[in-house]
Amino acid sequence: MRVICVDIHREKEALSDILISSDDENDIFIDRRPRVIKERINYFETLDDLDFIMRFRLSKNSVEELLLEIEHDLQQATQRNHAIQHRIQLLLTLRYYATGSFLISAGDFSGVSKTSTHRIAHRVTAAIARLARRDIKLPTSAEERAVAQVDFYATARFPRVISALDCTHVKVQSFSGNDAEVFRNRKGYFSINGIILADGGYALKPYLITPIQNLQTPAEILFNESQIRTRKNIERTFGFWKRRFPCLVAGMRFSVSHVLPVIVATAVLHNKARMAAETMPPDDPLLNI
Repeated sequence: MRVICVDIHREKEALSDILISSDDENDIFIDRRPRVIKERINYFETLDDLDFIMRFRLSKNSVEELLLEIEHDLQQATQRNHAIQHRIQLLLTLRYYATGSFLISAGDFSGVSKTSTHRIAHRVTAAIARLARRDIKLPTSAEERAVAQVDFYATARFPRVISALDCTHVKVQSFSGNDAEVFRNRKGYFSINGIILADGGYALKPYLITPIQNLQTPAEILFNESQIRTRKNIERTFGFWKRRFPCLVAGMRFSVSHVLPVIVATAVLHNKARMAAETMPPDDPLLNI
């Protein structure tokens, strides 16, 4: 048995000739949509700096630098015509992070087919997430620790703090299956709980300071007020992170194995933006964020 693929836009006469000339009465004919090469816009040229940041949440310079870091991981051995440029692949993925919409929307925005869009988004995300060891870390050198301590002290005069610990819910669609309800949080929606000065939900450790329970003295009250105000830094950071990348609040529609790299990748990108002293991008007026 042969499978013969036929372009649905061929003239009927051509299809009839094929049917008549076939010497196998068991041939199966499949109508196949013609391959359409979509226009791939160079947004580096068509968008000014403000519109670019609004739509991709990073500046052009930051995107170019990021591309240099991950380009090796995006290399593919292919001889296909119309291969998708690495720059287009990165912008497609950033557009998804910036919207949290269906991947097909990011693909249409970038001129890429639905099938390629899924493959590209996950490959680029994995490449960015691999930068986490370098871009997500505690202060290590004496100089870095000193800078962190000064910054935290300026918040509420709490001494010798170099980091703050808390967790945040990243919204997802139900993963279905027997364990789906495991991911439903106390607020009623499905989420991944990511842990990034700690609150009372954490045990007191020599390296981790939590609020005092059962306050009795004015000094203890003052201690807790200072601790809580200092801890607010991480809560604000989570807010800025989610504001920069709305995919974290829109409800990702991936499996767990694909959601986790997105969380890590967007954290890497947020840290890069902060290190580059980039301001929070304005909201895209086309999005309800």
